[in-house]
Amino acid sequence: MGTRSEEIKRTLRPMLDFAPAIMRAADIVAEAEQAEALLEGLTAKKAAGQREIDDLAKSALTNKELTAQTARDLAAAQTDLAAQKAVLMKALTVVQDKLKAAQAALDSVQTDYASKLADLDEQVRLKQSALDGVTREIAGLRARIAV
Repeated sequence: MGTRSEEIKRTLRPMLDFAPAIMRAADIVAEAEQAEALLEGLTAKKAAGQREIDDLAKSALTNKELTAQTARDLAAAQTDLAAQKAVLMKALTVVQDKLKAAQAALDSVQTDYASKLADLDEQVRLKQSALDGVTREIAGLRARIAV
């Protein structure tokens, strides 16, 4: 029987196959967090733009000038927001694609792990069977020598 540390290492060794997939999943989560931070920044920009529009409404511009300026500002803000939304949606799609790829990789690793585990179980069974045969053979030889 091995030492406790050897047993721990032997027990954890099959988990090494999962490490790349887990690290990739962590990278995807980090990218999603970056996308969320960018979205929060856009929300702040939108709020700042709205405050600017509100300030313009209170200014000394004439009603006609105020209407025209507000329309231009609003159109510019909407254009900017639409462009930023398109960038975010593209980033979201990339993150979703990477997440799907990571899930596929994890599924593959799990399948490979199950297959390897089944192979190891079969090898253990065969070696145990061979060991049992050798043990019987040794017992038979000892019995013959004792006679």
